[in-house]
This record gives sequence, structure tokens and C-alpha cells, in this order.
Amino acid sequence: MEYIAKQGLRAVFASDVPQLFKRGDMRGTVCITFDDGFASLYTHAFPILKKYDIRVTVFLITGRMGGLFTNSEGFNFDLLGLQQISEMKNSGLIEFMPHSHTHSILTSLSLADVKQELENSRGVIQDLIGRTPEIFAYPKGKFTADIARMTREEGFLAAFSIRPGLVQNDEDLFALPRNAVDSATTWSWFRIMLTDSLNVYTRLRSLVR
Repeated sequence: MEYIAKQGLRAVFASDVPQLFKRGDMRGTVCITFDDGFASLYTHAFPILKKYDIRVTVFLITGRMGGLFTNSEGFNFDLLGLQQISEMKNSGLIEFMPHSHTHSILTSLSLADVKQELENSRGVIQDLIGRTPEIFAYPKGKFTADIARMTREEGFLAAFSIRPGLVQNDEDLFALPRNAVDSATTWSWFRIMLTDSLNVYTRLRSLVR
């Protein structure tokens, strides 16, 4: 976060992306997102974000707020509760958007159940933020053309996958790329993620595959 601030990069909410995309105004912009809504966001990330005055978007599993989330490796994590969410939202630095209601993999569901996931999660977030949420993040980044179409029909303006790369001028707004930053991310690779070199790498990687 310190590096982003010192580089003068503009950190925007996910809800800003469709309009910036439409204007062709994405250069020098980063959109930082967190999935699931772990309680550690409040204890660890929130103080740092306030220190550097950086905006981020948190995609919440709306049916498990204040509860536990078990990841694919079997580890349990506390999730943000309503009081923490309210404080973070009121800071003006954190926006909350839906990441489904149960975190089911949408590609494993019927389209009727996908519709229910979209509607339920959107309704909860709408109550939290006082307006209709415009952005969705697919659980595990998995979706199909039918799921993307349904997400659009449900009134969302864009949806995020986990495909690596930078947002391009011809990007499908319902298959937006995102780049994972985790314990395996080196400092050199993190800096590459913030440059056009990332797209060169992803194109070369696709050719090798």
C-alpha cells in the first residue's frame, strides 16, 4: 500500500470501474479487492488502508457475515460482523459488494439457483450500503456465458473473474481480470502487476499453453 501511494496510483472502488472504462480513463488506476470478507481485514488491513488513504472493495459472502468460513484447505476463518462492516463503510475507504450468498461455485448450480444467489446477495448488500450494488465477484472466479448473461440481466454493471491481466479497452465487463496478491507473490512480481509488462507476460503465457 505504501508503494501504491508513493507511485501516485489512483485507487478506485470496483463500482467506479464501469464509468472509468467507458471514458477510457483506466491508466494509472488500481482497483484493490478482497474476497469473502475475513475479519482480519478489520484488524490487519483496515489500519494500513487508513494510514495511506487507499480505497478498496470487499466482496462479501452475504449469508455468512459474522460467522466462519472454511477454505478449500480446511482452515476456518472468522468473517466480518455487522459492526465492523459499518465502521469500515463509514470510513469512506471501504465499499462492500456481493460475492454470492453461500459461496457456492456457480458453475455447479442450476441457473435458477444462480439467480437466487445473485438476488439474495444483492439484497443483503443493498440493505448494508443503502443503494443497489452494481458489481459482482464470481466465487472462485468461475462462471459461464449463461452466468455472465444472468448477472447482467440482474442489473449488475460488471463482474470480476480471477483471470490475470490488466483491464483492456475491449474488455468484457462481465469477465474482468484480477491479479492475486498472496504469500507467494514476490516483490518484483507485485511491481510488474502494476505495469503494462503484465499484459506482455500473460500473452506469452497463453501462447506457451
